[in-house]
Amino acid sequence: MSKRKVSVICGGSSEEHAVSIQSGQYIAGSFDLDRYEVTVVIVDHDLDWYLVKDTGRFCEQGFSFDDKDSYHCIIPAVGLRDTAWITIDDKTR
Repeated sequence: MSKRKVSVICGGSSEEHAVSIQSGQYIAGSFDLDRYEVTVVIVDHDLDWYLVKDTGRFCEQGFSFDDKDSYHCIIPAVGLRDTAWITIDDKTR
C-alpha cells in the first residue's frame, strides 16, 4: 500500500513564528512514517517558503536558517497535478 502524503506548514510572519515551528516539529513527529510521507515547509517572517530536506532531522533537532544544507527555497505549485512544490535553487538567504 502506498503512503499517504502529508505536508506540515509552519512559521509565518507573526510574533508566534517560533511557537508555530515548535508545533510543526511536534505534529510532523507524530505521524506514523510507515503509513505517511511527511513533508515540512517553513514560512519565514518575509513569507518566503522553505522545504525541509530531512523531516526526521527536523523532528529531532529543530530548524535553523543558518544550516543552509537543511532546506530548499520553494514556491507552491498551485494548479499542478503531480508536483506539489517548485524548488528555487538560486535564491539565497
